[in-house]
Amino acid sequence: APATEAGVTRLGSFIIDNSLDNLSYEKGEMPKIFLGKDLAINLSLAPGDEVTVVSPYGTRGPLGVTPKMRNFVIVGLFDTGIYEYNSTMAYTSVEGAQDFFGIQGVSGISVKAKPGEDLDKVVYKLTNTLKPPHWARNWMSMNKSLFSALKLEQFAMFIILTLIIVVASFNIVSMISITIKDKRKDIAILRAYGASSRFITSVFMRQGLIVGLIGTVLGNTLAFIISYCLKTFKIISLPKDIYFMDTIPIKMDGRIYLLVTVCAITITFLAAIFPARQAAKMPPIEALRND
Repeated sequence: APATEAGVTRLGSFIIDNSLDNLSYEKGEMPKIFLGKDLAINLSLAPGDEVTVVSPYGTRGPLGVTPKMRNFVIVGLFDTGIYEYNSTMAYTSVEGAQDFFGIQGVSGISVKAKPGEDLDKVVYKLTNTLKPPHWARNWMSMNKSLFSALKLEQFAMFIILTLIIVVASFNIVSMISITIKDKRKDIAILRAYGASSRFITSVFMRQGLIVGLIGTVLGNTLAFIISYCLKTFKIISLPKDIYFMDTIPIKMDGRIYLLVTVCAITITFLAAIFPARQAAKMPPIEALRND
């Protein structure tokens, strides 16, 4: 029912310029219906038009089964952002559907779990509580193929970003190596004055870490700005019939930023170890002799 649907799903927030309350139905009047945005476009329909709904269950006659047909008035459209839903689904009131199909009761009930609750356990408990032929399923199992594809893409993107950071770390190795070559005389003088190998190593490792920290901060800032713009303005569109959605889904998770930051700094630290140790092993006498 429209009054209770808003407490279980987010359907009300997907309605375009309308409200679920407009689905109210009284016996004898034409039932109302909401169509998905893409479904309405494919049928060349708009709010205010009438659409004929056909039921596969009808009356059996001498010529076979005659399906039930009834006109519904379109009172609004909805846009979930997922093409598969927008192009195949429609919503009407429970009373209107019961009158059209000629049935009592409902064929399914939606249940909203508490935030953070294990959905598999909820489904298991409900399945054990319900008697056959009733059963339970969650929204993740209903869209298993979509979430499997998103999980695979997320893992692949993490590997690609890690490889990009590894390749970028070679630039740090090259930069510190060039710096060491240019500062051979200064390193030799420091060693001659009694600077330890650990001190020389720490100097160049700090240089590498500073470069890594600056790059990480700038990268996170740029990533945050781009992600916010993509999430707010939906700049990049996707082929709806391939990806099931019309725009790139963006979720700004602080844990991902933290993970990328830790990986970037760790790789930068490891990249700075080798040239820093090479600088510490440099004999001061040979460096001063050559200069």
